[in-house]
Parts: sequence; structure tokens; C-alpha cells
Amino acid sequence: MRLLEDEFTLAAAMIEARAKAGLTQQQLARKMRTTQAVIARLESGRVKPSTRTLERLATATGTKLRISFEPDSQRA
Repeated sequence: MRLLEDEFTLAAAMIEARAKAGLTQQQLARKMRTTQAVIARLESGRVKPSTRTLERLATATGTKLRISFEPDSQRA
């Protein structure tokens, strides 16, 4: 269940970055040189994007990609 939460958190962050940049899925797709269908799949949380894809999304939305490792509160 935790894995699904993480995937949807990432999807929500991608949607938020696109929205804050004022872009539609189609506009973001053009900037990333991909299709709107790919953006829709990424934002659905069903697809795990590569680091390269996340970097392209950050560049296209004028944001900075930050990846971090945090302690797992589930492990005791």
C-alpha cells in the first residue's frame, strides 16, 4: 500500500508542477517532445518515470528536480 501512496504522491507533484507553470498536458508534452498521452499516463500514477523524464519535466515547467532519501517510518 505504501508503494502506491508514493507513486500517487509523485504523480500529484508532477501535476502541481505543470499547473503552477500554467501548462496544459498538451503544452507540457510539446515542451518535453512527447505526446499528451504520455503526460496523462505519467500523471495517472500508473507509470514510473525515469530520472531523465523527471529532469525533462522539471526543465519544461521551470522547476528544480530534487530527489532525497528519508528514513522509513515503517521500519522499526
